[in-house]
Amino acid sequence: MCQIIAITTTCGKFKRLSTINNIIPILQQSLDQKGGEYYSIDIMVGDIHRSILSFAGITDLFKDINQFINSQKTKNKTELKLLLFSRQQPEMESKLVEKQPYIISKPSDKSGIISMAVHGTIYNDKELSSKYSADIGADTEIVKFVPEKEFDEIQGTYVIFKMGTNKPFEIINHGLKIWEKDLVIDGKFVANIISTSKINFEEISPKKESRILFASFSGGMDISLSVFKELSSGKYTEAHLNYFAWGSRAEKSELLSIESLLLVYKNYFPEINIQLDVIRAQDYFGALFNILGTSPKILNTDDDIDEETLISETERPLTYVPYRNSQFAVLLASLVESKELKNVSFLFGLNLSEGMVFMDNSEGWLESITNVIKYGGKDYKYTGGYDVISPYFARTKTNINLEFIEEFGHDIFNNLLQKSFSCYYPDEDGSPCLKCGSCVLRQKSTEG
Repeated sequence: MCQIIAITTTCGKFKRLSTINNIIPILQQSLDQKGGEYYSIDIMVGDIHRSILSFAGITDLFKDINQFINSQKTKNKTELKLLLFSRQQPEMESKLVEKQPYIISKPSDKSGIISMAVHGTIYNDKELSSKYSADIGADTEIVKFVPEKEFDEIQGTYVIFKMGTNKPFEIINHGLKIWEKDLVIDGKFVANIISTSKINFEEISPKKESRILFASFSGGMDISLSVFKELSSGKYTEAHLNYFAWGSRAEKSELLSIESLLLVYKNYFPEINIQLDVIRAQDYFGALFNILGTSPKILNTDDDIDEETLISETERPLTYVPYRNSQFAVLLASLVESKELKNVSFLFGLNLSEGMVFMDNSEGWLESITNVIKYGGKDYKYTGGYDVISPYFARTKTNINLEFIEEFGHDIFNNLLQKSFSCYYPDEDGSPCLKCGSCVLRQKSTEG
């Protein structure tokens, strides 16, 4: 990812701009806001182009620009365009990422210079490399070989900028003019300064990202709503509802619920290959507890449960599994990596209420487990595209419901609500007990 700032002005006004108090620190701060490590500038003086790459700060780069302007013996009214990039240190260090070119410049088929600021990945780089007989070391290098008129065939999440002699800066794939802001000093126009740091690259990706969804799926309310929201995003071609069968009392009721929910998802999203995967994990967790020398102490009879316990302990059957969600996440990641799948999102139905009690429901856990999954696998070319998501995190159960209804409507919400199951101590006939903490929270969140 890059932070990007563009400036359009004249050579004479730029000399004044570079002397304005605070302007350089402001630009420096903007480029550094996400950890910029070095700077690159594409310069166009009239129709003459030059690129400068430096580990120095903005002040030294501005000196280099002034030297270039003076060397061209330009007039004060000659148009000057600058496209400034600050490379962010890659989030995941690996050989693949380190050689990823975040900026590529080449002459445009029409006029000017094409620059590419990459956010994400180009997914069909191998196909394009074969088509154009291109030898590429990293996916985005394929841009150098694809003709400008064929850019639409590049699939992924990226933006290509054009710095032309006759037009403002453009995002050429989308025909969008970058937002411009006039910089006026003492009542006089000095420059247009434009920033793309707030552009949502995902939204303007020329083609939808093709990902696979792996949900840790219990059939409860939060995860049922979260899966529907993710499936509606258009990002996924395949989805797996992964149920961990490890001997809980609610297993039979949960599986019946999940099978009903699966039909709902397939009905609403027929274009997505959605399937239920039951992961028989009882032996795994049994072996874990043998190693730990302890027991999960799962409550299996009504005699074991008093009413105070039912109401106060929302997650009693699972609190005895150390690093519960981390175990599930790593198990799913192991399964996915063994199949050599790429571009996978692991979905957990977290919420704010539980995040304040259970650390493996917190924002810190989401960030940390994503790093573990990306770093912890065998080959980064697969695991580098993994992430852990929870679309309704940082919301209470009540607010999750309200937000879902606002986006998708009451009918879909009620359909999912009726088919989901949130009880840890169901009766013998499989119906919810209506007394345990999970049942109580579910009821409170749907009142009114």
